[in-house]
Amino acid sequence: MRAAAIEHMTPADLSFSLPARFEQAPSQRAIFMTLLFLVPTAVALLLPFWHLAIGLATEAAVRNAALEHPATLAPIGLALVFWIALLGFPILRMLDTLTRSRTVEIAGRTVAVTDRVFGRAKTWRGTLGSFDGIAHNVRTSLGGVRHELILVHPERERSVLIAIAPRLTEAEINLATVVLGLPRMPAAALLGRTARRVVSKGLPGRPNATAATL
Repeated sequence: MRAAAIEHMTPADLSFSLPARFEQAPSQRAIFMTLLFLVPTAVALLLPFWHLAIGLATEAAVRNAALEHPATLAPIGLALVFWIALLGFPILRMLDTLTRSRTVEIAGRTVAVTDRVFGRAKTWRGTLGSFDGIAHNVRTSLGGVRHELILVHPERERSVLIAIAPRLTEAEINLATVVLGLPRMPAAALLGRTARRVVSKGLPGRPNATAATL
């Protein structure tokens, strides 16, 4: 689950003591509001197709008309496929998001991440030594500004969010690096291996600590 998708995280304190366990979940309010609009819209658009299917199954006159003019069913079928694809895919994506959650556990030098979706759980583990460092990322959205601390992994999809707050102080960031035994990295390191190589070398006339918002 991407850091940008995570809206809620517990515990909210930034003590950074080990062992640590974080429960993370995406925002659900906006998805519920969208579903309240999309689901009735989908039902209203697909209802005529349902009535047609019932007619074909139960009324001989409708079946005979369809058999006499089979070409008329082709555009109806295409329209049905179009609406199912247009509305079904985003609804499934939102239902997927509603069921998503993540648990992050850090004990000793081991990091365990469990992702859950639709009742299925998948866990992967790694050592703290497999991470490159800790990045402080500032994310700006319509909801405001959010500060994040992220364990940066060489494989971008395995980078792990460990703190979110309206503001993070230098003392809190330094405490996290000491407790986890990892160096601090620029936010640009979150962009992947290529970006980290560019940052590590530096650009002429520019500082290495480049900010990035993903």
